Amino acid sequence: MSVDGLSELGTGDIAYIKPIKARDLKEMLPDVPPLHHNMTLYALLSPALNTNAAR
Repeated sequence: MSVDGLSELGTGDIAYIKPIKARDLKEMLPDVPPLHHNMTLYALLSPALNTNAAR
């Protein structure tokens, strides 16, 4: 996706892009389709959902 395309998404609030392993995603979202457990995916997270913010 282009930078211009990304800039058109959302509401203008700050968000974080976080790498996440498929095995961890399965724990968060049990209905996710089968993926290779070492596959790295990227999640776009709201600061309110950032559970590592205090760490």
